[in-house]
Amino acid sequence: MDIARLRDQIDNTNNLSEQINEIKSSHPIGCIILDDSSFKQTLSEIVILWQNSFMTYLQERCII
Repeated sequence: MDIARLRDQIDNTNNLSEQINEIKSSHPIGCIILDDSSFKQTLSEIVILWQNSFMTYLQERCII
């Protein structure tokens, strides 16, 4: 994997986390309002966990 592609992966992960946080948390459906803020928070945490794991993996295998 070249450096440019690696940087694109990291930027993409940061963008995903930001996009998840920008999604509207409640959705009115008729007389019911669905609140998916806990789902959004969990999804954001999973993306951050993946990013941290990926960075740890890279740091362990990086040749300096």
